[in-house]
Amino acid sequence: MNRQLLKLPLYTLAAGVLTRLLIKVISSLALHSAGAWAVYLGDVIFYAQCVISAMFFIIIGLRLRKIYTRSVCFRAASVLALYSLLSLVLEQAMQYIGHYGLLNYYMYLPIEIFTPITALLMRFFYEGAVSVVYAVPSLLAPYLFLLFTDK
Repeated sequence: MNRQLLKLPLYTLAAGVLTRLLIKVISSLALHSAGAWAVYLGDVIFYAQCVISAMFFIIIGLRLRKIYTRSVCFRAASVLALYSLLSLVLEQAMQYIGHYGLLNYYMYLPIEIFTPITALLMRFFYEGAVSVVYAVPSLLAPYLFLLFTDK
């Protein structure tokens, strides 16, 4: 595999690690200062994750603009989308057999910046049952990096 194709997954992996670290810091700071506002803490953390993910998405996209052509970006996004699909399938299989564990937690690091898409869809269109359908836009989200590349 071309090393150039691995840059996007490595950037999103770094963004995923940083996102989780920032959310941990924000969560602990918010928890200590929440007091009577603790009821809204989940929303604060959710919106913080959305903003942080969008920020990293834009930073990565601007970086890719300098190093990727559209075709290379498409192939790199395809690698990341395939990884997302495999992660989702493995997660569903592990939930089915009852062994959802730490592996899933780490497995989602490279695609962490796309998880707010699923969460937003569930907030707006939730109909009583969680479905894999909510994850489909997140699976295709790596292709949004094509918006940053030149033709």
